[in-house]
Amino acid sequence: MKFCINALLMTVTLGFVGEAFSMNIAMVVWRGETIAEKGFVGELNRLGHHPAIDVFDAGQDRKQLAYILRQKLQPNLNQYDYVYTFGTTVSETVKTFLNGVRPQIFNIVADPLGSSLVDPKLMGTGNIIGVTNTVPADRQIANARTIMKFKSLAIPYNPREINSALIIGQLKTLGREQGFTVLPIRVRPDENLWQEDLKPVLEAQSVDAVYLPPDSFMISKADIVVPLLNNARVPTICAVAQFIKHGCLMGTVADYETLGKLAANIVDRLTKGESVSQIPLQFDPEPIFKVNQTLLKALDLAP
Repeated sequence: MKFCINALLMTVTLGFVGEAFSMNIAMVVWRGETIAEKGFVGELNRLGHHPAIDVFDAGQDRKQLAYILRQKLQPNLNQYDYVYTFGTTVSETVKTFLNGVRPQIFNIVADPLGSSLVDPKLMGTGNIIGVTNTVPADRQIANARTIMKFKSLAIPYNPREINSALIIGQLKTLGREQGFTVLPIRVRPDENLWQEDLKPVLEAQSVDAVYLPPDSFMISKADIVVPLLNNARVPTICAVAQFIKHGCLMGTVADYETLGKLAANIVDRLTKGESVSQIPLQFDPEPIFKVNQTLLKALDLAP
């Protein structure tokens, strides 16, 4: 099925683009379309490109992602001008798949350097450049510690997600420097198991706070996870806006729509003749520190 996305991002299609549009983009996403994709498409239209886009949703399933790449994208790759990818898992997998034959613009990748998606100077490399959603861990922790001086920090995470492991490493290093301990909690991405895995966090008396990382599985359960932690009176520090939406105590977060617009501007720069290697990694220049004041008072943390 062919379609052109105008002002808003519309429904998922696994069809293929036609030749009637000036720009054809394959959009490979991990957990459905987000506000980042809306920002991406809206900004491309504002810039006058009006692309045709095919959306491929892996549904947080590596086997489905492999199927999409082999059976849907590979036979039609020469029809696409650019490939947009969402998240660390998808972006790394697509990078290997493309091997540089098409420009890849990644978005919502927590650690592009650690994931080898950019070079050490944080510039585009190998026909790949994009946008990170990460607000540096030291900034997040510094802001959080203005609210509470925690000594122990639990991090529930899906062990299959690369960026979660990378962030845990960063927080452990920060903890050694600032005097708090980090307790990683493995949460299996299984509907019948994940809440059982979360129990140590809910029941632990020695944990001062919980850090919810930019982990796709945990984000997909934000509407359940955050209320569970709030009911257990566990303070939460959240890395992405979705957790804030569902009542997280505090977090310094990037705006997904802004990140989508930044990704669109990369495409615009490429169409104007810049090479990938000339474009630096993009990030939200003005992340916001948000605090749930009502919850702060309920947890007896307000000054």
